[in-house]
Amino acid sequence: MALEKLLERDALPDTLLRVGIRGSLSLWLAEHYPGARITGVSNSATQRQYIESECARRDIQNLRILTCDMNRFATAEAFEREATRWWVYWRVFYMACAELWGLRAGQEWLVSHYLFRRPITGRPR
Repeated sequence: MALEKLLERDALPDTLLRVGIRGSLSLWLAEHYPGARITGVSNSATQRQYIESECARRDIQNLRILTCDMNRFATAEAFEREATRWWVYWRVFYMACAELWGLRAGQEWLVSHYLFRRPITGRPR
């Protein structure tokens, strides 16, 4: 797994904050790095319940999930500096989305997904 190789080179910090989680990576990190204290923040109570049930089933003790709005998230706990950087990036992204999609009652910007494929070489057009 590519993530595992990356983590072998750059050790996981003792405390880690994950924002906007779905659970898979948090559970994997908690299993593979039992010495780390991992805190996940999600705005979904059902997601927290699912992750907590998986922690109980797998006997994971080092993963804590909080349910709250990230705009109001506050903690006295200190995390690795990368978490601070992630928080700033996430906050700027959130503010940009709120401003752009709120412009002119949401009628100004569209969100689209595209898949671009390279043309097959050697094939006549």
